[in-house]
Amino acid sequence: MSADAAPERIAVVWSPESRADLRAIERETAMQILRCVDRYLAYRAGDVKKLKPPLTGFRLRCGDYRVFFGAEAENHIEITGVRNRREATAELKDRSARGSPAPWRCSPTRPARSARSGRATNR
Repeated sequence: MSADAAPERIAVVWSPESRADLRAIERETAMQILRCVDRYLAYRAGDVKKLKPPLTGFRLRCGDYRVFFGAEAENHIEITGVRNRREATAELKDRSARGSPAPWRCSPTRPARSARSGRATNR
């Protein structure tokens, strides 16, 4: 793809919850997720799906992980969560069953995980 054909880059804002989610994932996997997000931002390439109502926003598939984001404007997105696909599917189904109108966000009750040991921490 030539430099002329590349679409304009999108500004990205990571919510505090999404930053914590990314830090809880092992380094190699987190780097793959960041490369996947960067590819989407640079070329609009990736498996992106608009979430069905009552959920709002979009989902980007990155291997076994899902990156959830909202498009605030045409050139600006906010990443609201990074989840393993199994956790994401279960949480999305639970929200849909409850009819939650709120946009999908990371669960604040989920315990933070230590990046080194993978065990829950008391933050």
